[in-house]
Amino acid sequence: MGILEQIKAQVAALPADEVRAQLAKLQEQKAKQKERQAERVMSPEAKEKRKDYNKTRAARPEVKEKMKAYHAKPEVKERMKAYRQKRYAHNKALIERAKELGLITPPAPEQPTA
Repeated sequence: MGILEQIKAQVAALPADEVRAQLAKLQEQKAKQKERQAERVMSPEAKEKRKDYNKTRAARPEVKEKMKAYHAKPEVKERMKAYRQKRYAHNKALIERAKELGLITPPAPEQPTA
């Protein structure tokens, strides 16, 4: 049995309360990320801070090369890929389970306007 099937089985075995709690946590994380992204994009202070940071970063090419070399390693790529796959599979299975339990209603199909 593969990792993705194990994740689906684990999520399917969760009680409704646990699914509800994990779903709330997932939605809270998404909301925080949207808020941080909006703040980063909109705020002039954040833009200035980012600009200064990028200048200092560009002045140190050895740091960039070191990070680039690290991320180019096959074992690092595989580890990152596996992490993302597990995370996305867990979130997807959690949402499917929540739909089964009626915690989330699927969106209604859009009606064409004539």
